[in-house]
Amino acid sequence: MRVEPLPAILGVGKDRRTLDWDLRYNGIRVCLKRESSHGNGPPSGIVEIDGEACLRRGGWQCWKDVLGFVSALGGDVIRETMSRVDMCLDLPGQPTEPFLTAHAEGRFVTRAKKWTLFGGSDVSLYFGTHPLQFFIYDKLAQVTTKKAALVPLMAERRWGGAVPPAATRVEYRLGRAALASRGVTTVDSYFTFRSEIAGYLTSKWLRLVAAIPSKGNESRAKLLPLWTMVAAGYAEWTGAAVTAAKLKPVPVPVASPDNLMKQVVGIYVTLAARAGKEFKTDAEFRKYAAGLLAKQLPSTCWQSKLADKFAEAKWAAAAAAPEESAAKKAAVTVAGEAPHVTKSVVKKSAVLKYAGNAVKMP
Repeated sequence: MRVEPLPAILGVGKDRRTLDWDLRYNGIRVCLKRESSHGNGPPSGIVEIDGEACLRRGGWQCWKDVLGFVSALGGDVIRETMSRVDMCLDLPGQPTEPFLTAHAEGRFVTRAKKWTLFGGSDVSLYFGTHPLQFFIYDKLAQVTTKKAALVPLMAERRWGGAVPPAATRVEYRLGRAALASRGVTTVDSYFTFRSEIAGYLTSKWLRLVAAIPSKGNESRAKLLPLWTMVAAGYAEWTGAAVTAAKLKPVPVPVASPDNLMKQVVGIYVTLAARAGKEFKTDAEFRKYAAGLLAKQLPSTCWQSKLADKFAEAKWAAAAAAPEESAAKKAAVTVAGEAPHVTKSVVKKSAVLKYAGNAVKMP
C-alpha cells in the first residue's frame, strides 16, 4: 500500500473535495476524511477503481475488496453514491475504419447533441458530452504506445489469448446524473440494471446504420451489421435485462459493539493527540478518557440519550420482524459466484464511519 502526500484533492469546481488520507493499492484508491459524515452532506470517503484493477480482478471483486478494507479499519459504509461507470466492449481483430467511415458519411442516428473526431495515435470518435458520452478508438494503438506492459494482460483477458492485428474499443462513460436517470445509485443497482442500460444505449441513444437515414424515418433505418455485433456483444456480457426489477430499500447497517468501541477509542486517541497528551500506562489513558466523558455527559444527559437509543432499537426490531418472518417461510437459498464485470473504471463516493487517528495503516 502507498500513502500519497496529504491532503488528497479530487474533482474540480463545485465537485472539488479535500480529504485527509490518500491510500492506493493495486489500482484502487481510497481517500478518507478524519471525521464521519452524516445525512446528505459531503462524503467522508471517495473510492476510485481504475481500468487495470478491473482488468486484473474484475470491478465487482475490487469493490468487495474496498468494503473489506473499510471493515478492517473498523468502519461501516452508511451511504454510497455511484458517480461514474465506464462500460466498454473490446473487438479484437476489428479496425476502427468502418466506424469512422460511417460517422464521416452521416450514417448514424443519435440522441447526442454533439459529436466530433479527435486525431492522435489512437484516433477517437466522440458522441455526447458529460454526463453521457460514447467513444470509439483504437485500443491496440493506445495500449502499445502508452501502456505497453499491459499488452500481455489485454491479450489474455480481452483479446482471446493473442495480440490481434487490430483491436477497437467501444465505450460508454456514464456520470452520476446519467446513472441516476436509469435507476442506478449504488454498485448493486448498477449490476441490477446494467443490461437494461446497455440495451438503451445501443438501440435508442446511438445507432450506426447502413445508409444515411432520411428525416422522419430514422427509426426504420437498417442497422450497420457491425453495430449489430456491438449491441450483441454488450448484451452477452451484461446478461438478461431486469426491466421490471424494483430495488428494495437498504436499511442503514447497525454497527457491531466491537466497531463502536473502536470508534470510541479512536476519538479519545485523536483528542489526546491534538491536546499533546502522552501516557506511560493504559491506566493513565483510561483516566484521561473518563475525565473527558464526565465533562461531556452529565447524569441527566446520558439517561435521556440512552432512553432514545432504546426506543430506536425497539422500533428497528419491530420494523424488521415481518420481513425476517417472510424470509424464513420462503426458505429459498440462492448460491453462486459473484458476476464478473468487464467495465473499465468505477468511481464511488461513500459516507463512511471510522475511527479517525486511531486507525493504524499498514
